Amino acid sequence: MSDKENQSLKQSATESMADDSGQAFLDNQFENLRITSIFLFPLVAFVAFRAQNILFFFSKEALEILTLPFQIIVWAIILIYYDIFLIGITGVLNKKWIIFSSLVIGTISYIPLNFYLTPRYGLVGLCTTIVINLAIMFIFTVFFLTKVSIKLPLYKTLEKPVIATMAITLILHYTNTWPFSLAFLASAAGYFVTFAIITVLDK
Repeated sequence: MSDKENQSLKQSATESMADDSGQAFLDNQFENLRITSIFLFPLVAFVAFRAQNILFFFSKEALEILTLPFQIIVWAIILIYYDIFLIGITGVLNKKWIIFSSLVIGTISYIPLNFYLTPRYGLVGLCTTIVINLAIMFIFTVFFLTKVSIKLPLYKTLEKPVIATMAITLILHYTNTWPFSLAFLASAAGYFVTFAIITVLDK
């Protein structure tokens, strides 16, 4: 075997090891994200459903105005967390153009959404604009990362927390008149039981 062929084989082996190392890093980061999501999703859902209990220090008039916007904007916590996570990933992978592109798209999408929704729906429209805009940035960041052949195990990360959270929305709905602490315990128990059932069925 010639020196040129040896060099080519070594380079291919090095690139393969680098790819494996990079994917192992991504898998480890997404595993941490999955664990965080298990607790983040139900917490945000609970806060959204029990907004009136959390905003109790406002007057009755202010409570009526702020409850729906608060219930919408609280979901931005998840999107902000995921956007920051993906931005961190792009930085580590030296794909800073993805961050720039997503920010540009986010800025461009925010302007028409804000001009359309805010004048018509006020504070509710503004909160909706923010949530939609964060979702757009998330979608495009994922799109750009997949375009450069980065494998993102988002389905594995989101599947169980999302399904379990959707299930406990029924519990949160029917316990809406229960005391805050009792509703919290019931929804937490319902969430983790649902999560355990999904995990067992998945295996």
